[in-house]
Amino acid sequence: MTSERSRRRFLRITASLAAGVSLGMPPASASGSDTAGTLTALLFYATEGDGSDAPERQDDTAGETARHEAVLREATSARRFFLIGKHSAPIQSRFSIWLKPSPQFPLQLENTGTTADGGLSLYWILWQKETPPTKDRELVKSTTVLTSRAPLVIVGPNWRQGRLVFVIRRDA
Repeated sequence: MTSERSRRRFLRITASLAAGVSLGMPPASASGSDTAGTLTALLFYATEGDGSDAPERQDDTAGETARHEAVLREATSARRFFLIGKHSAPIQSRFSIWLKPSPQFPLQLENTGTTADGGLSLYWILWQKETPPTKDRELVKSTTVLTSRAPLVIVGPNWRQGRLVFVIRRDA
């Protein structure tokens, strides 16, 4: 078990470094001192229909759909978007943060440091929770640099009559 955990940690570090080199990202600082603010994960249901097949819809009193409509339209060809989940957590230095905009699709984010321009270097995994005896599974994992200027958008799996779209943003 310990060797498996060590191997996974090594793979995370390797994947993070490889992505940084191949995408020309500035290197992450070793200090990880930039922990101000919060991370917010929003889960939208993108559909051509009226959204009635998504009973999880939430009242969008904060105007999240309007705020992110441009990036949602770029991410998918759907015409309508419904907020179905939201979760925020404070940014923590150098360890995992769990954002759960949906009980079925939690996001695990690992803060791996900050970039020279103040971006937050993240290794992230989108999980799908299964009911026992089936095990939870990783849907996708990657690395990214998140700034307050642009959110991370993950076009998720088809769901019911539409598609799930995750928007992860950094708030000051």
